Amino acid sequence: MAKHSNSYRKGQSSTDFNPGKYGKNWADIEFQLMTGSKAKNAISPATQPIIGTLVVGGKRVELTFTETNKIISELVEGQQAHNTAKRLGGLESGMGTYRGE
Repeated sequence: MAKHSNSYRKGQSSTDFNPGKYGKNWADIEFQLMTGSKAKNAISPATQPIIGTLVVGGKRVELTFTETNKIISELVEGQQAHNTAKRLGGLESGMGTYRGE
């Protein structure tokens, strides 16, 4: 049986990893699971308990399950919109999302 090297994880060397190349917030994005009464009981006016805290760039936002679904949907739509705009040449200045102004 062949011996495998452990110096590579997920296809790249840990010494070659540079989180800065993925964006300024990449290394500071995490989800922290909520525990205790906030995770078990809804806090008014919400009808769902807090499932966890999203941390991005040092900012913390407590979220319910449906709020996390909304964030996921919005981000996927944003990625799709960016890819479509890029293919159609719509990433020029002034070509952004219409906000009714």
